[in-house]
Amino acid sequence: MEKKDLVSVAITFIVGLVAGAYLYLTEIAPLEKGSNVPNQSEALGFSIVSDVYGGCQDTCSSFQVTSDGSYRYLYTPEGTSEQVIRQGNLPYRLRNEIKDMVVEDDLKRQARETEPRNCNSYTDGNDVLYEVTINGQEFILDSCGTAVEGNSELWLALHSIWQYLENSGNNN
Repeated sequence: MEKKDLVSVAITFIVGLVAGAYLYLTEIAPLEKGSNVPNQSEALGFSIVSDVYGGCQDTCSSFQVTSDGSYRYLYTPEGTSEQVIRQGNLPYRLRNEIKDMVVEDDLKRQARETEPRNCNSYTDGNDVLYEVTINGQEFILDSCGTAVEGNSELWLALHSIWQYLENSGNNN
């Protein structure tokens, strides 16, 4: 065989190897059983859903925040009875603060159920409930019914979302 024939065979072999690897990784490997590689949203993602309840009754606010910083905020503007949805993105600083504070160990500890002696919602005040989903696991934090540590970094970070959402509407 001549040198040009050997080069041609080598190039054909390399192209076939690359094409076969590409097809295997994109078409066959995802179908194999036992493939439990999490997708990006499962690996890096979390979501937080929060509801206020108690004395506010039909005008209670709620929000949903995802790990990319996007939010949906349902509230009743002052002087009206009609609820409004506002959507947007949290500031980068707040998004990073929340990502740093949403840690499974803290969530597990503060999600333990307790028997509350007195709650704000018992006397027409408001309590707040957070449903935090991280790595596919859901944690419920309730200011009336779980072992919430009111001065913890986690609780303060979650509260800062409310502060931002309530104050950002005043700037529009």
